[in-house]
Amino acid sequence: DAEYVWRALIEAGQPEGLGPIGLGARDSLRLEMGYILYGNDLTEDNTPLEAGLGWVTKLDKPDFVGKAALVTLKETGIRQKLVAFKLKERGFPRHGYEVRVNGEPAGEVTSGTVSPMLDEGIGMAYIATFLMAFAVARRTSAIAPGRLSCRRSGISAVPRPQPSSANASPSSGSSGGPGRPP
Repeated sequence: DAEYVWRALIEAGQPEGLGPIGLGARDSLRLEMGYILYGNDLTEDNTPLEAGLGWVTKLDKPDFVGKAALVTLKETGIRQKLVAFKLKERGFPRHGYEVRVNGEPAGEVTSGTVSPMLDEGIGMAYIATFLMAFAVARRTSAIAPGRLSCRRSGISAVPRPQPSSANASPSSGSSGGPGRPP
């Protein structure tokens, strides 16, 4: 039965330091890698293009549910963009926190945690694309602080690298970006 298997695995792995982990561990690991979680970072309220998943959204395939809307969106431009960020100050970014650009509401945190590897608050948030252009224009490098702030703490947001970009994501240290393997 399941309990027997569970206990046997824990006992067998104990000499190697194996122990149970929970959803918090999954979240910190996936956020450090920039991986998207359906239900948090990708929902029915946004699109794969807004989430930076255009690289796996094959619009040249035969008709599929939602294709026409995605083609139109690609032609007209996305309204928001999922970005990875790390806090400027010590803090814990929480799902649903408001994100502001120059004091004005600009988006919402979709996922956040404190990274054990970075010892900083990290997360993902959707930001209106016209505001991201404003914040990005004022960056001096791929990981320099932008002008984004989160309720209770400042946020340093870095847009996802495009496939041709050599910029590293601050949360993963790779050029893969959220949802994309390094």
